[in-house]
Amino acid sequence: MLKADPRKNVAEWISMLLNAPLVASYAFIILAFAKRSSPFFGLISVVFATIIPLGFTYYLLKRGKISDYYASNRETRLLPFAGATLSYLLGTVTLFVTRAPFIMTALMFCYFSNTLTMMLINFRWKISIHASGITGPTTAVVYELGPNMVPLFLLLVPVAWARLKLKAHSLQQVLAGASLTIAITWLQLEILLNYVL
Repeated sequence: MLKADPRKNVAEWISMLLNAPLVASYAFIILAFAKRSSPFFGLISVVFATIIPLGFTYYLLKRGKISDYYASNRETRLLPFAGATLSYLLGTVTLFVTRAPFIMTALMFCYFSNTLTMMLINFRWKISIHASGITGPTTAVVYELGPNMVPLFLLLVPVAWARLKLKAHSLQQVLAGASLTIAITWLQLEILLNYVL
């Protein structure tokens, strides 16, 4: 009888606790506190960046449209991507209209555009959303709060290990998700915060 691999259980817990929608909440709450903004903006962010995407994913799972919470099968990822993209877009508009701190509005827009980018890539290749979900918000936190926040990028290490351990992604897919997201998030924040918002 084969023994259960405890490392696989650890990998599953890491994947769950550090999945993209939950990390979004952590980042928005950090930024809301850092900007001493109204809790209202944190609530808006959590609703559009976490609750709606997770709720829609749960709906798709119950309807049998996806096989698991992470939509592991590349061919079934379009609907979760589309639902999350729409939620992020609505969140961006809501934060902008309610005059949330610019960094929060900009990060929500980055979630919209980054997810759209990942969705387009997914038509041909299964890029890592977990890696993207860690590095995107971390990039925003570092951008806004400075180099003291750089150690947060170390969260990518356990996430990468977990996705590789679970055979959910190759190393190339993890590295691509991380590096591409860091680059485009930083670029968008530069443009949005210096020339748009």
